Amino acid sequence: MAGTILVVEDQDSARESLVDLLQGEGFEVHAGADGKAGIGLVDQYDIDLVLTDLAMPIADGMAVLRHIRDVSPQTLVILMTAHASVGTAIEAIRLGAQDY
Repeated sequence: MAGTILVVEDQDSARESLVDLLQGEGFEVHAGADGKAGIGLVDQYDIDLVLTDLAMPIADGMAVLRHIRDVSPQTLVILMTAHASVGTAIEAIRLGAQDY
């Protein structure tokens, strides 16, 4: 396996497309439909990279990022969003996201 990736995305088609693409490249992939599910998966598995949406119900991408920084600081995090802003980009990078 090339590594373990967690995809956290509330849009089913986007999540499924990312999972299919990454699995096709040889990665072990776990997926959550919201931030709460993503946080649970981070606690359950040894994750190398998290691709998380920013705007999600229950817990957003920033909550996922904060949790990862607390429990698994070596895990890389990339936040994805269709609603980008300078303020959230700065906050994400300040919190330790690898990319936004």
